[in-house]
Amino acid sequence: RELLAEELRALCDRVDEELSALRDELEEAMKGCYDHSRAELQKLCELLVKNIEENKQEMLTSTMEAVQGAKANVQKAVEEQQQARAAEEQRFQLSEAEIWLKLERLQELIHETGQQASENLAKTSGQLDEKFSQALDLADRRIGALDEISLRLRSGLCEVQNVPTRRVTWVIREASKKIRRPLLDDVKIQPHVSWFSPLFDAGGCHGLQLELQVFRNIDPPIEGQEAGDCAVYLWATKGSNLVYKLGVGTRWQLLEKRFNGRVPYGTTRLCFFTDQIKREDDTLHVSCEILEVLRELEAPLQPAAPYPPDWRKALEEQGKPAPEVDRALASVRT
Repeated sequence: RELLAEELRALCDRVDEELSALRDELEEAMKGCYDHSRAELQKLCELLVKNIEENKQEMLTSTMEAVQGAKANVQKAVEEQQQARAAEEQRFQLSEAEIWLKLERLQELIHETGQQASENLAKTSGQLDEKFSQALDLADRRIGALDEISLRLRSGLCEVQNVPTRRVTWVIREASKKIRRPLLDDVKIQPHVSWFSPLFDAGGCHGLQLELQVFRNIDPPIEGQEAGDCAVYLWATKGSNLVYKLGVGTRWQLLEKRFNGRVPYGTTRLCFFTDQIKREDDTLHVSCEILEVLRELEAPLQPAAPYPPDWRKALEEQGKPAPEVDRALASVRT
């Protein structure tokens, strides 16, 4: 056991010695490795710094070159833009000048066109006014002629319509109140007073009118005063030659007269009007009966109607064929 212990002790000492040697070797190896690594790292740092400096210089150079190139490009672009702008402004100025020239020309054309239009309008207005005046004159003449023809036709129609009318009675209502004998006046003595009927047409005559005259009593009496105090007169147009009867109530008188249109013609004192008033309705009937009529009319000569339009020419203007016409008949027609 002591031997084993001594051997173990010796073994432990030897192990400690080997471990100490190994530690020393390791420390020397680590120190050498550390120095080598440090030197290598120093070299690497120097190389890295050098490379960084070189790269920095290269980057600065390339950046400066890029900046110079960009600056040159920008300057070139600015110059090109300025040139393009100058060219655009020049084109704009040329276009503006051209537009102003066109506007001035257009204004001149408008002014010339306006003057020409004004002249044409004035000329056309004058022609239209002249033609309108001519048309108005022609229309007035035609309307006047148509009015005259219409008036003559109306007069003729009235004459035709009143030809069967032979007897006309003028009814005076409230005769006892309306009809009075003339009063005595110190200033003016009226021999009679008159009442006039409305105008009427009868027997083919127009514009007839009855006049009832009531006389006052005269002292001393005049001739015919005892026959009555009223008379009836007829007014007629110039040229009328009539055979007619005039009456008041139931009293009549036959007359014949050629009228001149200025004075009437009628009965003598026919009756007393108070005796002829109907008491039932207080009316007085004054009558006229046409027996025979002879009229003299004065009318200016009218020009003949124009020839009818040429029907062959009208057909030719319409592009239609005109039929053949017998020459003998055509010569008779012409």
